[in-house]
Amino acid sequence: MIELFLEKFLFLAKQYPNEIPSFSQIYQDGILLEEKFNQVEINSITHLHSEILCIEAAQKKINSKFLNGCILLTSIEPCIMCAGAIIQSRITEVVYFLEATKTEGITSISFESIYSKNHFPKLTLLHSEEIESIVKDFFKERRG
Repeated sequence: MIELFLEKFLFLAKQYPNEIPSFSQIYQDGILLEEKFNQVEINSITHLHSEILCIEAAQKKINSKFLNGCILLTSIEPCIMCAGAIIQSRITEVVYFLEATKTEGITSISFESIYSKNHFPKLTLLHSEEIESIVKDFFKERRG
């Protein structure tokens, strides 16, 4: 899964140089269920994050609002908006390759808030220097 994810991420990041390099895949029982790349810049719509698009497509594919037992792989730590969708869809585990800043990602949700939820996914960071470099270069170029 990891190798296939990284290979596809690198391919798509080159294909869409003007899009925020965020890519997500959802696996169910080790089988790829869905994958999406960000569409925020392409469509000028702020909520078209790869995680949101991937969750929505996976829910439609299995005809269920719940993604119990599914693993979400995503290039960048999910933001708070995406965290809400992840929690509500009951994804079991989130694997990400680059941390968000302290107050922007799913790991910034307070322990009190986590314990008040009926569900919270297992979070796994597998830091990738390659993804970090691509993301930093994208924002460095955009911000001058």
